[in-house]
Amino acid sequence: MPQRSGTRLNRPISEVGMGRRGRPSKPLDGDPRSQALELSSVPRELSTGIRDLAEVWVASARRPRVRREVAKHWRGLIEAWIKDATVPLLVRKSGPRGSVVQHGSGRALVPVDNAPANWALSSALSDHMPSLPDVMRALESGELPVALALTASERSTAKYLGMQRVQMDPPNLNTLGWTVCHIEPVGLGTRQQLPQIPIQHLTDRMRRLLSVENTFLVPKSHAGLGELPEFLEVFGRCRSGDACHD
Repeated sequence: MPQRSGTRLNRPISEVGMGRRGRPSKPLDGDPRSQALELSSVPRELSTGIRDLAEVWVASARRPRVRREVAKHWRGLIEAWIKDATVPLLVRKSGPRGSVVQHGSGRALVPVDNAPANWALSSALSDHMPSLPDVMRALESGELPVALALTASERSTAKYLGMQRVQMDPPNLNTLGWTVCHIEPVGLGTRQQLPQIPIQHLTDRMRRLLSVENTFLVPKSHAGLGELPEFLEVFGRCRSGDACHD
């Protein structure tokens, strides 16, 4: 359909900012409508609604929970893992996943993605309470995945080849329709090479990655909820009060 002359769609670009009869329109910054549209912070009612939703999910009987006894076991297991210098640390770092990187302190490091967190939380939800030797055997056999999937290049250099599968024991939480969320961030937050990153920072981030007390589940269809600061705030308080576990 032909456009009427004088509409904004067919006026020269130089005239787009002109009002009726060629008079300049009000500057955007001075337009009360633009001021009403400007967003300087998240509206309080929106944040409040998200927090309320998080509180509902915390209390929901349908939210999978780790039993307190099992959570305590996993806390001790991870601390024993960190203290044992003869076993590698798992660090959330992009490629080459599954390979071994020697830290300046002499500790072996293995880059991984979120797969070990999935495995640890699923194990805890299944009431598995492995020993450190059990975990190391699982890492070496591939039962403990280091990645959702390894590239051909990564497989050629990896010492540990475990990958998430549709059918696993313990179950793959993604397959069951869940997304694993972390309350405190697990990324390294630095561009330094692994051998140069302080070992204390690496151990702290591994603790966060595998801690079943630093994780919670949301339905995969609503995965974005687990990244909202209001959700993380509510689950952080829940964790501090032990309300997150049975």
